Amino acid sequence: MRPGETLALGYFLVVCGAALALMRRRPGWRRAFGWASAGVLVATTSRFAPALELSDVVRIHLRDWWLLLALPLAYWAPAPLAGAANVRLERWLQRIDARLGLTRLDLGAHGVLEFAYLLVYPMVPAGLLAVTTSGTYLVAEFWSALLAAVLPCYGLLPLLPTRPPRAFLMPDSEPADTATTCVRRANIRFFAMFGNTWNTLPSGHAAGAAAVAVMVWRSGSPLAPVFALLAIGIALGTVRGRYHYAVDTMLGAALGAGAGIIVFG
Repeated sequence: MRPGETLALGYFLVVCGAALALMRRRPGWRRAFGWASAGVLVATTSRFAPALELSDVVRIHLRDWWLLLALPLAYWAPAPLAGAANVRLERWLQRIDARLGLTRLDLGAHGVLEFAYLLVYPMVPAGLLAVTTSGTYLVAEFWSALLAAVLPCYGLLPLLPTRPPRAFLMPDSEPADTATTCVRRANIRFFAMFGNTWNTLPSGHAAGAAAVAVMVWRSGSPLAPVFALLAIGIALGTVRGRYHYAVDTMLGAALGAGAGIIVFG
């Protein structure tokens, strides 16, 4: 198995074990066990994914892309194991944001960051494509660095359960209809459909974006400056849009950049 596949397998096995250990204390343990079991299946079948030759010059190695299926499973699996929110930790995070002047939602001044935040979802496959077409073929390293960055963010959720800062915004604090708020509503709607309602500490968005940007840069892709700017925009957007606390984002960005540097170092 590739290192990234091993990382994913170990993560999902730990979540499976935690779900079984908490079956009497967490009503959602079955969901956690189900998502984690699906993740185990993805991790163990990755090496059997075939290579498809679409033409004489186009050949797709499905194994390189297989672990994309593991990312949402890794995000969903630990959430049902979280108990009540850690109110003391939330207050500490809010105090730091208040000292930094980050508690007010100001989409009019930060509309570009809201859009950048929306782009975090296609950033991973786009980054993987940039790496695979760079000529260096650092796919295994890509997945090792990305999973080393995001899995701790997701896995710590049951231990550090906090609500996202946007949950504390007053309803009338949202601005009137504009192009910016349409993008924000798309972000919020996506969370409502696919999110787990919790805040990840560190920020998985910031960690993943930073890791992808570093890996694209290390691959020598000419698109590296674009990914670097996007990662910065995503990190800033997580805080200005009140999707994450400042501490979440700083820790996530540091974790992602560190994972990319260490794996490629």
